[in-house]
Amino acid sequence: MLRFSLGVTRLDRIRNEYIRGTAHVGRLGDKVREARLRWFGHVQRRDSEYIEILEHFMLPSADQLFEDADFIFQQDLAPAHTAKSTKSWLNDHGVGVLDWPANSPDLNPIENLWGIVKRKMRNKRPKNADELKATVKETWASIPPQQCHKLITSMPCRIEAVIKAKGAPTKY
Repeated sequence: MLRFSLGVTRLDRIRNEYIRGTAHVGRLGDKVREARLRWFGHVQRRDSEYIEILEHFMLPSADQLFEDADFIFQQDLAPAHTAKSTKSWLNDHGVGVLDWPANSPDLNPIENLWGIVKRKMRNKRPKNADELKATVKETWASIPPQQCHKLITSMPCRIEAVIKAKGAPTKY
C-alpha cells in the first residue's frame, strides 16, 4: 500500500528503505509487533471488543438505516465474529447473520470498495503514516452511497457466479 500510494511499481526497482524514508515511516518490523498489519486499530479483536463495536456502532447505524425493517448482517469468519458470545449477542438482539463461506473475496463487496479507494488515491502522495490514514479516510468518505448500494445489490449475481464457477474465481 505504501509503494502504491507513492506511485512506485515493482518495475521501478526502488529499495524499500528509500520508500520508507520518502514516506517518513520506519521498518514494518519496528512498527508492528505482531504478524498482522494494523490499520485503524487491531485487526484481530477479542469477542468482547467486537461485541462493544456491534453494540455501540453497528446496531445504532442499522437502526437508523433500516428503522423497523429486517436486515441481514454480513461479516467474515474472524474468530471474534464466530465466538459463541458474539453469536449469542447477535441472536439476543435479533440480528440475522448471512452464512458466509471461508475465503470468498468474490462475494465481499468491501474488496471492490478498497479497489475504488486505491484507484482514487493513485495520484495522492502522503508524506507519512498520518497523512496516509487521513487520505484513506477522506477518499473513503468521497465514495457515494449509491456506489455502495450498487455493490450490495450485485450480491445475487455474485453468488450465482461463484456457484456457476464451482468456487473458482469470478469476474467479481
